[in-house]
Amino acid sequence: MGKHKILLLICSLFFLTFQAEAAVQKQTEQQKLLEELTGKKVAPPVAAQKAAPVVDKRPITRKLLDAGFHAFTKKDYIGALKYYNTIIVKYPKSNELHLAYLAKSKLYSEMGLIDQARLNLQIANEIGKKTQTK
Repeated sequence: MGKHKILLLICSLFFLTFQAEAAVQKQTEQQKLLEELTGKKVAPPVAAQKAAPVVDKRPITRKLLDAGFHAFTKKDYIGALKYYNTIIVKYPKSNELHLAYLAKSKLYSEMGLIDQARLNLQIANEIGKKTQTK
């Protein structure tokens, strides 16, 4: 699978996650309205019931990358760059380094900064070649 397809797939997964969260919130709001109108307590939807806390076992670099994608989808380009640059500066040996440069390339392209986009894509490709030969 191509690098850009992977990046697109990850962004799509974030979008679906946010849609699901919004649907649960809407369902909860509808439940509150129904209780207010009828005066009767309604059982919460299954998805809204409290579950055991989920421990996020992803590495910090994956969390940073995900936060960057989230900021990017919200068009918070400065925030996204901060997350990507944190990976690049603090975790230069991480598995997400390649994806951070790819994401920066896509971000700069979106902003119309073609020279920076090309530079980051070139760096990402170099890193990708190094990781493939290992």
